Amino acid sequence: MNRSCIYDEILSYAYTDGETRVVKSKLIDTSNSPTFSPVSKYKSLIGPSEENELNVMVIKKMVRKEFRSFIFSSEFLEVVRNRSNECKDKEFMRHMYILESLVDFANYELFVVKSKCCIDDSMVLSKGDLDDYKRRIESMNRVLPYFVSNLTLNVQVLGKELMRDSFVGYRVELVSNKIPFQYESDGVKRIVSILQPLIEIFNNTSVVVAIDDLDCGIHEYLFGEIVKLMCEQAKGQLIFTAHNLRPLEIINKKFLVFTTTDSDNRYARYKNIAAHNNLRNVYIRDIALSDFVKSAEISYGLRKAKR
Repeated sequence: MNRSCIYDEILSYAYTDGETRVVKSKLIDTSNSPTFSPVSKYKSLIGPSEENELNVMVIKKMVRKEFRSFIFSSEFLEVVRNRSNECKDKEFMRHMYILESLVDFANYELFVVKSKCCIDDSMVLSKGDLDDYKRRIESMNRVLPYFVSNLTLNVQVLGKELMRDSFVGYRVELVSNKIPFQYESDGVKRIVSILQPLIEIFNNTSVVVAIDDLDCGIHEYLFGEIVKLMCEQAKGQLIFTAHNLRPLEIINKKFLVFTTTDSDNRYARYKNIAAHNNLRNVYIRDIALSDFVKSAEISYGLRKAKR
């Protein structure tokens, strides 16, 4: 059906109470029961109500058919929230806090941003958003010249425009050194598009940012320096994919995962790599030995294409 389906969900947690640390245990596991286990956590969240038990069974079947999460479905959360009106048990309140914290994080702190549209095109912003946008550009200008010599950004207001909510907005365009930013090179655009997330990672322990193709359009040496800086000094966490092999010489091997052509083992880690080994050389040698890049076939195909 070309749709992703969530079959099993497991939510586990650990916590510290004063000087006592409680080891990680499962809060919700949907993989081995009509509703979810463990039984103790089930009774804590659902309570003794037979109506709640029936509702949870129906909810689980419904969300699976609709390709949705059971744990974070509004229907299941409503059942648990209704129970919070009558139950003030300490364990239940802890479980409720965990669920609500994750929901709050997903709603207000987890974002998927298409950075290209934010820098290439003009935008219509409210007065408050415009002021915030200018502050962010000013913060980027403090570090941007160190990435690209003499490059600074400015926000140019093109005019006023009526917004969907009937309030007056401002159409703005990003300008670099007095030319529209959309005419800058792809490499400069890439650096600007990832700069604000990198600033947040570098300074904030609670920030996790995932960037696809981090190396796209960035010179190898500069890319390596960015990765090295994030590894050594960033307070937050950066997760990224890349085709450039420079990170193999910088990042500890335990933080690296490699994609493979094996459909049964799509992701792999290197093991038993000595400290004096250059992981980049090891990786290239393994690719050569596996005949992943079939040079002879490519050559034959190029010749055949001319006929």
